[in-house]
Amino acid sequence: MTEVVTVEIESKRFANWQSLSLTFGLDVVSTIALSSQFEPDNREFRELFKPFDFTPIAIDVGGDGRQFTGTMIDVGPNFDAESTQVEVSGYALPGVLGDCDPPVSALPFEWKGVGLKAIAESICEAFGLPGVDFRLAEDPPFEKVALDPLEEVKKSRGSKAIDENGKPWEFLSKLAKQRNAVLSNTVDGKLLIWSAAAGAPVAVLEGGLPPLIAVTPTFRAQEYYSEITGFQPAKRGHAGGKWTEKNSRLTGRIRPFSFRCDDSEDADGPLATRSKLGRMFGAAVSFNVDGLPSWRDPRGALWKPNTMIRLTAPRAMIYTPTDLLIRSVTLRQDDKSETADLQVCFPGAFSGEVPANFPWGTNQ
Repeated sequence: MTEVVTVEIESKRFANWQSLSLTFGLDVVSTIALSSQFEPDNREFRELFKPFDFTPIAIDVGGDGRQFTGTMIDVGPNFDAESTQVEVSGYALPGVLGDCDPPVSALPFEWKGVGLKAIAESICEAFGLPGVDFRLAEDPPFEKVALDPLEEVKKSRGSKAIDENGKPWEFLSKLAKQRNAVLSNTVDGKLLIWSAAAGAPVAVLEGGLPPLIAVTPTFRAQEYYSEITGFQPAKRGHAGGKWTEKNSRLTGRIRPFSFRCDDSEDADGPLATRSKLGRMFGAAVSFNVDGLPSWRDPRGALWKPNTMIRLTAPRAMIYTPTDLLIRSVTLRQDDKSETADLQVCFPGAFSGEVPANFPWGTNQ
């Protein structure tokens, strides 16, 4: 059954789109791509599709209601031998935090003894975003952190900045990692701060059986290490130190990696190092499950990131049933087909947990 998708541009329903894709991620903002027949002689069409206008766009899906609240980013014509289309891409409202520096009128951005939720709320308020959906069980304060968009600002105050040239998204992501958390967005455009969730699989998929069509593994061996060491320099009132976490899945090989712990006054070196080890598995191994013939899982719910599937796919070296975390979901629809693509990874990729075993059966 084809999903009923409603597109609203500037709060006006736009029904003449020809193809659409929505991508939702565990640790990124949602994005949209849309195409429509180009109508340069239609005044209303010209008003809706203008480059550099950052026009509001929202998507509803059937009885599930609103699934995307964001802005158009790139708008332009696309020519081929048969027709001319307008191609649109956009992102959820918090995407602006990855593009822009903080408004100068809101500076200085410096916090002492404040938790992640309050820091994120003040940044979102400066950008006119609708708010923060904070889903962590605890919110311990940071001793001192600052975001300075310009080196001159930092020097004039004599303060220590976590990343004086970083964008707000990068800044908040670094702080979130210290709490084993990631950033995304809600369907109504709020900044979402949450942790990767375990739980029962929403689907059991097996190679050779419908609805599974294709599974493609990606192995990045050069990003896989035998041990990871985090270094924290000495600071006022902090002795600094170093912490090493061994990769129990790789023994008898020497492949060390070192990094500097996130540069805030109270960065937890051991936690940061454990988290880095877990994220290594997420960077080194992933699987794409492509072409599922429905936007919905077997329960009838839309496919969502931060849920689990149980996957067996011998041709992708998943020889045994393996629980994997859905990192991102892409839903596509045009006049010929409707499909869902999933990118999945090991569940501990965002929580610092080393997989108990690999699905290809290694005993390392």
